[in-house]
Amino acid sequence: MATIGLRDLYRAPITIGDDGAEEYGTPVKMAKAISAELSVEVAEAILYADDGADEVVKEFVSGELTLNVNDLLPADLAALLGQKQDDDKVVYGADTDEPPYFAIGFRAKKAGGTYKYIWLYKVKFAIPSENYTTKGD
Repeated sequence: MATIGLRDLYRAPITIGDDGAEEYGTPVKMAKAISAELSVEVAEAILYADDGADEVVKEFVSGELTLNVNDLLPADLAALLGQKQDDDKVVYGADTDEPPYFAIGFRAKKAGGTYKYIWLYKVKFAIPSENYTTKGD
């Protein structure tokens, strides 16, 4: 069934607990979602036996998530990129910034009125692309 919508973009911080296990923090709603594009690369290995495929193993290699949102708040940008934000809400980036891992979730409305919920459990963001254009009179 086709998806006809996208909404409710959330981020949840990931921390490492005392036992070394990953722990997910409380999800925080981010900007309004316009589009989300997810591409995944999977490695596949096939074991042949008795003239046929006996076992097929698929393993996640990498993935890329591209989000388009209406307006990313400075607090979200700072959190996602591991940057600092001062009391005036100004975000400062440095060459030593290390983006932390987050869980990212959103939902897509299906044609039948139900929703498909997507959660990616370990995502690291990079500095987003931005475009600026001069408006003529």
